[in-house]
Amino acid sequence: TIPKMKNLEGAGPEWLLAFYLGLYTGMRRPDVLLLQWSDVDLEKQIIRQKPRKTARFNKQGLIHIHSRLAEELKRWPRKGADVFPLLAPAQRARGRLQWGFTTILTKCEIEDNEQGRVGFHSLRHTTLTFLQSKGIPASVRKQLSLHGDDAMDALYTHDIKEVRDAIDMLPSYE
Repeated sequence: TIPKMKNLEGAGPEWLLAFYLGLYTGMRRPDVLLLQWSDVDLEKQIIRQKPRKTARFNKQGLIHIHSRLAEELKRWPRKGADVFPLLAPAQRARGRLQWGFTTILTKCEIEDNEQGRVGFHSLRHTTLTFLQSKGIPASVRKQLSLHGDDAMDALYTHDIKEVRDAIDMLPSYE
């Protein structure tokens, strides 16, 4: 939940921004942590990226950025090609990254729930569930989630403004 996200402020600036990026875009952890500045268009408030999980479909994703998150990214220091220069190498190495993430959740008193283990992917579920609760059509939610199979791909033809409006309905994290 957004109130529990406030507990994450002690996680460090890279993790905090990564959490918000995951929550406000529905992106998966590898796509967030390996995000390159060349994928980000802050003027148009979009991210162009091929999701790693569905890379075999060779589909470029168009991910809309919440206005508040775009402001944060504009202020974010650029230290090389990676948006997250400290977290990206750990994601590439797949070392102790999951352990560190679990430790952060524990310190923030974010616990597993009745659906199971809480992890970074839970942010994706939170985003889509919230949009569903606000009446956003399934077709728009599927476009946002960038599912890669052909059956869902047919649903990716909705008006861009509808997706932008859906993202802007998410509550601000201030």
